[in-house]
Amino acid sequence: MKLFIVFATALLSVTALPAQQHWTSFKTKHGKSYENLDEEKVRFQIFQDNVQKINAHNARYEAGLETYTMAVNKFADLTPKEFGNMLRRQNGPFTRKHLARHVQNLTAPDSIDWRTKNAVLEVKDQGKCGSCWAFSATGSIEGQNAIKNNQRVSLSEQQLIDCATEWSNGCQGGYTVYAFQYVGKNGLASAAEYPYEAKNNICKEKSGSVVKVKEAVAVDPNESALKEAVGKYKLALILHIWYINILILVILLLFPVVLGFLGASGK
Repeated sequence: MKLFIVFATALLSVTALPAQQHWTSFKTKHGKSYENLDEEKVRFQIFQDNVQKINAHNARYEAGLETYTMAVNKFADLTPKEFGNMLRRQNGPFTRKHLARHVQNLTAPDSIDWRTKNAVLEVKDQGKCGSCWAFSATGSIEGQNAIKNNQRVSLSEQQLIDCATEWSNGCQGGYTVYAFQYVGKNGLASAAEYPYEAKNNICKEKSGSVVKVKEAVAVDPNESALKEAVGKYKLALILHIWYINILILVILLLFPVVLGFLGASGK
C-alpha cells in the first residue's frame, strides 16, 4: 500500500561486527529469546543468511546498481516465507463496485509533498499482526482529516481489528475498503482512547468517535490517474504481494486518504 515513496539510505554497514557479536547485539536490541538452543541455532543461521543478502545488495548499491540500501531490522531472524505468513491477509469479495465512484477530472500540481502541508503523521509499527489493512485505512483518514480539518489525530487501528469484522479477520488480515465502510457507519476513536495491542480482542466501540468517512473513491490503475489523484489527495493503495523482502529499510510513506486503489497483482 504505497504510492509516494521515499527511500531511507546511508544506513550503517552490517559487516562491522563479528557474526556472533552482531547476533548478540541483534537479540539484545530487539528483545529476542528462543525456546531452546536448537531453535536459536536455526534463527542464527537465518540471520547470517539474511546478513549475507544485505551485504551483497549494499555492494550493488555502492556500485550504483541499486537505489536504496538495506540493513538488519527486527525481522532478520525470519525467512521471507515466515514473514509473509505473519502478515498475510485473508481472501475476500473485494471488487471496484464496493467503492462509491472513481476520481476524475483532477489537475495535479507539478509536485506535492504532503509533509510540508502538515498532513503526514508519525510512522507506525503494526508488530506481529497482519493489520496492514487497518493501518492503511487509519493513515488515509488521518491524512484527510489533517488536510480538510487541520486536525492531526492518530486514529485507532485496534478498533478496526476488533470491530470491523465484515470480511476482515483482525490480525489474520482484512480489506481497507471495508475498514472505510465501518468508519463511515460507526466512526473511529483516537489511538489514545483505543490504543494498539497488535492482537485480536473484544470490540469496545466508542461513542465519542473522532472522525467518520463520507465515501471511499477508486482511482483508475494507471500512472496518469494516480498522478492526478495524489496531487489532490493522500492515497491508500492495496497491493497483492506474493513476496516481501523483510530487510529493506525503506520508509514507504503511505500517503493515504478516503481513496482506495486495487493495485496490480504480484502473481
